[in-house]
Amino acid sequence: MKYYDKILFISSLTILVVFIFAFGFSGSKIEIENNKSIDEFYEITSRDSNLKFQSSTSLDLMPGDSIFFDDEEGTHSVEIEKIILPGREDILVNLVNGKSYEGRIASREDVILSKNWRNSSSTLLLSQKKRRSSLPVRFSDIKCIEGTFSYILEGDTLLSDIEDKTPHFYQRIDFASIIINENETKSWRLPDPDSNQSIYEVFTPPLIYLVDSKFSTSIPTREDPEVEKEAFGVSIVDFKYVPYRFILKSWIGETPFVEDRILSTEFGRPVRNRIEIGTFYKINTNAKPGQPSLLPTDPDDSNRSFVIHSFKIQELQQKSGGLRTAGVAEIQDFRLGDKKFTINSLSTDVWAGEIEFKLSFAIDGLDEREFTFNQDDKGKVIDYNGRIYEIVSIVPEEKKVVLSKSTPSTPNRDFQELISN
Repeated sequence: MKYYDKILFISSLTILVVFIFAFGFSGSKIEIENNKSIDEFYEITSRDSNLKFQSSTSLDLMPGDSIFFDDEEGTHSVEIEKIILPGREDILVNLVNGKSYEGRIASREDVILSKNWRNSSSTLLLSQKKRRSSLPVRFSDIKCIEGTFSYILEGDTLLSDIEDKTPHFYQRIDFASIIINENETKSWRLPDPDSNQSIYEVFTPPLIYLVDSKFSTSIPTREDPEVEKEAFGVSIVDFKYVPYRFILKSWIGETPFVEDRILSTEFGRPVRNRIEIGTFYKINTNAKPGQPSLLPTDPDDSNRSFVIHSFKIQELQQKSGGLRTAGVAEIQDFRLGDKKFTINSLSTDVWAGEIEFKLSFAIDGLDEREFTFNQDDKGKVIDYNGRIYEIVSIVPEEKKVVLSKSTPSTPNRDFQELISN
């Protein structure tokens, strides 16, 4: 037993020497080749004049990269013309500056990237769990995107060229397979200056940093703190339906008399106007006590405001069940549009479309301000301490106002609906 270890060592050494000599003089070759494929599901379909490749594997290929289809006869290389990112898909975006963002495509529509995506001014919106608003990522800043996508292949590719071949997704270099003869002496060969190619890969060792007791190939950059989005800053204080300005008060024969609600309140005494049927009137902006508030005018006058098309005396049903005699006038008020409506001497609060609403503008650190608007203020712009607001639409029936907001730092407009209780 004392010689057992020596005998075992000598035997192992002898076998090793024999193997080295046999292998070294045999002139055998070692073939080095990259090989990466997938077993997951994939399919190739026709899309217009191109082929579309879909795989269940998460890939980071971009337009301009290639997919290689192999079989016993050889390899067919196909370049990717476009990639289709499905709406609401989870993806990982890698930027050229080394940063990465994981999230979901905010758009419900598909996003398409073509070969010139680096020159595009478009923006990809990425939804993230910790962010209230979507993160904008410019196409020009993207290095690659990882996810499960569809790939549109170059236009001259035939389905018969690739349908029975195995797809591979690594990006090959010109000398992917290198045959090394172990008997040959290794020597440096100058590359052909005209072809600018070499079988050697020049490698620069990376710099290694020690960060928090861990090795890293890069120095961590401090993330800029996310600036909290400013509040929209507008609320609706009041929304009311304004009764029609003119009240039918009396008549003589078939000539009605209307009272001006606004000037009567302003002067503290009734201001009435005798109206001729079919005659157009405009507002007397310089009316004084004792003067009419409506002046006859030409039908083509751009300042025309008011016309009574017809006047009748009718018996109107009352809520109590009885009948009462009333004057009924069919009116068209050009300040409120072309729609005709009726007023009668028994109703003093007829609504013909006039509204009045009050908005409060308030942002932390700024003085609060209130403004009053009416139905004619759609499209009006309000500058509140550098914030530009616009009244986009007014829906009187729902007591709803839609506003937009933009600032010099955020030129894209935000929209908000305000609904009065």
